[in-house]
Formats: sequence, structure tokens, C-alpha cells
Amino acid sequence: NKSGGGVDVGPLDESAAAQLQLWRSIWHRLDQVYTDLKSEIHALDFDDLELKTLDLLSADGQPDPRLTSFLAGVRHLMVDEFQDTNPVQKQIVHALAPLNEEETGLGRLFVVGDPKQSIYRFRQAQVSIFNRTAQELRSHTGHGPALLSCCFRTHQELVNACNHLFDHILQPLDGNSPRDFEARPGPLTANRTLPDDHIDAAPVELHLLSAKDANGNR
Repeated sequence: NKSGGGVDVGPLDESAAAQLQLWRSIWHRLDQVYTDLKSEIHALDFDDLELKTLDLLSADGQPDPRLTSFLAGVRHLMVDEFQDTNPVQKQIVHALAPLNEEETGLGRLFVVGDPKQSIYRFRQAQVSIFNRTAQELRSHTGHGPALLSCCFRTHQELVNACNHLFDHILQPLDGNSPRDFEARPGPLTANRTLPDDHIDAAPVELHLLSAKDANGNR
């Protein structure tokens, strides 16, 4: 058999498609059971808090005067660790601080983050949200991100080692320019220098560990 793209579709593909439908049915049933259990004890989980907040901020029809008054009082919104923002949270942020200055009369949104530190994929955080927001802010303001690239904690030799490592690891998958979902290296500089009494010390030491511990565990 041939699919629309000219790829062979065999019995294994048909079986996989059928299994996906079963998984879909099981997922919907589990979701309904979970929803019913939360309703019984009048509980909300973290996802509920996000979704209900978004529903409140983006409600259609006549807005509640209390909500209108609250939003009018939001003069500035600063979001730290923005690299860990998920799609629903981004919509909440934009509802509180729209990027379109024609709607607000002033710029409200200020975000801080580092795509290299995006580690919350388990709750749908996406590097692409950070990179696209930077592009949107540039489009609306005409200014790119202000780079906070000076490290006041680590000495220059260790920063150089980290820069060298990230330059090799954070390379575009296609070998060309980074895409929205990819983090850029972003070299740092250091405010500290290595103390004179440690001038011969290696800034980085690599310790190779055995694949198994003393008990034979990996």
C-alpha cells in the first residue's frame, strides 16, 4: 500500500494506528476520572490554576469591572526565569501586559531569562517561547534584548572553560542557524579574576567515575 506521500504502509503501521486510538480512548477516560475526583473534593491542580486564570483574563463578552480595574493597575510586569515559560503561561503574561503598545499606551512587559537554563520541559516549558518573545519585543520596540553577560560569581578562567564547552555543545542541529527551539551559546565574561595564590591551579578538573559503585550498582 502507498500513503499520500508515497511511503509504504504495512500491517505494522496499521496496527500502530489502531493502538494509538486505544491510547487516546484510555487517556480520555483517565482524564475524566481524574476530573471527577478533583470535583468531589473541590480541588484544583497546577494546570487548573493556569487554565482558569487564562479563562478569567481572556473572557469574552462584557468584562468584569473588578478585572478591568485590576488590569488597569498593572503598570509594569517583570517575569524572571522566562525560559521556563509554557504556552498557557505566555498567554497569561500577554493578557496582563499586551505587547501592542497601541492597546496599552505604554510598554508593560519586562522579561529576564537564559535559554541555556531551560529545564522545565516536563511542564511544557519551551525555549521557542523565549526566543519568539524576544523577536516580538524587538518588532514592537525596535530594540533587541539587553545582554546580561557579565558573571559576578565565577572567575574568568572557569567562565572561559564554560564558554568553550557551550560553543561546542549548543550548535544548530541542521548545521546552519539556530531555530526557535534551540538555545544559543551566549558567551559570558567574568568580573572576578583568579586569586594570585591560585594562579597555577586548573580552573576545571575532570573526575572520571567508574560505571559501577562499590556495590556493583550502575
